[in-house]
Amino acid sequence: MPSCPQCASTNTRKSRKQSSRKGRYAWYESAYRCDECGARFKATDSFLLGSLASMAAVLIVFVLLGVWVSSGSTPREQDTLLAQDEAFPLEDVNPETQNYIGPAAMEGLAEGAQAGDAEAQFALAMALAGRYERTGDVALQVESQQWLEASATQNHARAQNELGNRHVTGRGVVQDFAQAADWYRKAAEQGDAEAMYGLGELMESGWGVDESLVEAYVWLNLASARGEKRANEARRQVLGRLSKEQLNEAQRRSRELDERIPRPDFASDLRASQTTAGNPSYR
Repeated sequence: MPSCPQCASTNTRKSRKQSSRKGRYAWYESAYRCDECGARFKATDSFLLGSLASMAAVLIVFVLLGVWVSSGSTPREQDTLLAQDEAFPLEDVNPETQNYIGPAAMEGLAEGAQAGDAEAQFALAMALAGRYERTGDVALQVESQQWLEASATQNHARAQNELGNRHVTGRGVVQDFAQAADWYRKAAEQGDAEAMYGLGELMESGWGVDESLVEAYVWLNLASARGEKRANEARRQVLGRLSKEQLNEAQRRSRELDERIPRPDFASDLRASQTTAGNPSYR
């Protein structure tokens, strides 16, 4: 308790009655009474200030904890990420795998692409596209498109599918749904599930191709069977618009094409992803 300003006694206590001194009480002051001389006075409420200080400290702790949690990584993890950024600049990240492929691997991809390796051409095209997205350098987009087309003309399914995507969105090329359908079909006939899905979507809408719910169901059905998750819902929606005769025809065609079109070679896909992520063979 504060000491009495008249007799200096510490035998004081809070009082409900206000001091006779004029003036309003500050928010941090309270009324007190001295039990020795009976004087009434106002003084700083140390308990109130202490409580507010404690609440402020707790609030700061919670804010700092929230910031730490939202950062998504511990200080040690942040140090590791910083070291990776210094070792491998962001422009050398494989946009497909999000792995750091390093400057040496980028040079290896360029050498492989110039030598005519379709897989290296595709990987280089995607890496250049990632650089363009981060820098906005149009020259990178142009070069990416050139290598992508070089890979696609060698019948590289993923490059053909990516060309289909670009023609649908008009990214790096003039938007052209007919061209998109052609590239999707080339990739789909090699078993690319994403291209099957893209082709099915175009068939359903009639963009760039003759609208056909039967053909849309066929390609979406094949895409779903090969693991393309988006095809499940798309196929269900098309199914609700088919007659029984159309459904029978669509499922018959699905079986025929399923026997002819190759299934993905997961072993080769794994080898390809390791190569594009910086396999020593490209270093």
